[in-house]
Amino acid sequence: MARSTVYQALETLAAFSLVEQQGGRWTIVATTSLAVLAEALGCAADMGERLAAQRLERAAFRRVMKVVDRHLETMVPDELLIDPGSDSETALDLLERILGARRVA
Repeated sequence: MARSTVYQALETLAAFSLVEQQGGRWTIVATTSLAVLAEALGCAADMGERLAAQRLERAAFRRVMKVVDRHLETMVPDELLIDPGSDSETALDLLERILGARRVA
């Protein structure tokens, strides 16, 4: 990417208060408001619609996950639940412990 292209992009971001130049370096402006930026770009309504849709998607996902969690608890018998073991346990140790596998030298 050409240096002038990068500089132009940084200048565009600076025009919207997303970055600023300090001491010859570019830094991100963390306090920039997404709502104010959307208003300046004329897309506040679109942003509001997208945020509302994302809220609905997240709520639906959480509902599905609660159903899955609830069913998972009742569907998996205790004897099938696997003890995670210790951090030092190797894959071979795990196979031996769970499946009764034996090492062959």
